[in-house]
Amino acid sequence: DAKRRWTAKHEEADRQHRAAELQELLAQTRASLHVEPTSSMPSNRYGTDARLPPFDLERHVPVLALINPFSGGMAGSDILSLARKSPYYQSTFFNIIDVVKDQRRGGLLDLFRIELCQARDQA
Repeated sequence: DAKRRWTAKHEEADRQHRAAELQELLAQTRASLHVEPTSSMPSNRYGTDARLPPFDLERHVPVLALINPFSGGMAGSDILSLARKSPYYQSTFFNIIDVVKDQRRGGLLDLFRIELCQARDQA
């Protein structure tokens, strides 16, 4: 009985530690979404002042995007660049290539999964 309590206590402590560790990994991954990648690409086809419309939860449906930056004559890269300038869209627009490559614990795939569940719950 004492051994079971001791084991349960340590398993709970381990679960809490892993949950905290996952949150830290997710926070690091979220922060990486807000950084504009350096690129030798020409300027954005939509202009330097272009912005996506502000998201209004009362008027708009939740948006989640997996975009290939090389699609549409590289328009995907320009759209991802615009999304990084908006607080709402920078956390809901994902580069599909990066998501597939970053399947580590707390990586982009985990973050995408969380955002997908949140969008579903908001809809």
